[in-house]
Amino acid sequence: MKINKGKVLFFSSIGHEIGIGHVKRLQNLSEYNFFDDFEKKFYVLNIDKKFKKNILNINSKNNFKLFKIDNNYKFAFLDISNNFFLHNIKLTNNIIKVIRDSTNKLILIDGLKPYSIKTLLPKNFFDFIISPYLKDLKYTNPKFLYGRKYTILHKSFLNISSRKNYKKIAKNIILTFGGSDINKLNIKILHILDNIDFKLKITIVLGPLFSDKYAAFIRKFSIKSIHKFSFIINKINLLPIFKNSDLIFVGSGLTKYEVAASNTPQIIISDNKNDSYYNLPFKKNGLFILDLYRQNEEFNLKIIKNIILNPKFRKKIASSGKLYIDGKGAKRIFNKIK
Repeated sequence: MKINKGKVLFFSSIGHEIGIGHVKRLQNLSEYNFFDDFEKKFYVLNIDKKFKKNILNINSKNNFKLFKIDNNYKFAFLDISNNFFLHNIKLTNNIIKVIRDSTNKLILIDGLKPYSIKTLLPKNFFDFIISPYLKDLKYTNPKFLYGRKYTILHKSFLNISSRKNYKKIAKNIILTFGGSDINKLNIKILHILDNIDFKLKITIVLGPLFSDKYAAFIRKFSIKSIHKFSFIINKINLLPIFKNSDLIFVGSGLTKYEVAASNTPQIIISDNKNDSYYNLPFKKNGLFILDLYRQNEEFNLKIIKNIILNPKFRKKIASSGKLYIDGKGAKRIFNKIK
């Protein structure tokens, strides 16, 4: 007979400006065996009223007043560190206080400044604060779970075998820049790759928050290119695709953690100073960061082409990624909060 251990709440948000990474992270967390005997509830605030798709098969609402938060949750996880909540402080405080009153243990998955939610309320308001973005700093307070050791990935990333072969030329390339690609990184990288004089097989991941106009523009660009293109639409679990690729271009969001854990070579793109700050720990631990905004297209082309033609370097950054992100973050969290 199945014993119900109680209820657990997952609260997050989606929107064109913030993508789907926050919701995806909570869904990844919810699929671990730790929650098998819990009644799981998802509440997702859709901050983009024009967007009506059902993301990750989780229903969303545009207004927090429409949510009916039950009482007596054993755990509640909040993943809302983005500009919307920081710019709507009254609403954010209301949401957090309502959930605080309804749960035994309130757990915040927080971002770095300027996207830190914990600064809005006293630190003792939360039972645990998780921030995988920071370096492995030492804190005496056990409620602070900081550093890459607490990165939350899908359980399928727990047992990734080492990659044995690295092709002389990395021709099988993936571009993945989040649910909406608000900085148009696909187009910026495609312009560079279009100047490579040998044929590549490029797979572009079109996220569920891409506008139809932007997706059409990318497809139109691909038709004129010398390279061969394929498209992946609204696919959430990309691990099988990562494992079969030679090189992945990724943005500064959550996907770079997945690629690192998959033992796949990646080029992490920083498109502004804020990206560079978030990507700095990866750079310090042997992964490759391309600060796209600092150099011209000719310089960036030279760098990218050298990596495509250098299997030893690709092996090095893939191995560094796997050492840096081992995929066991969720298990470490459960050991702390239970």
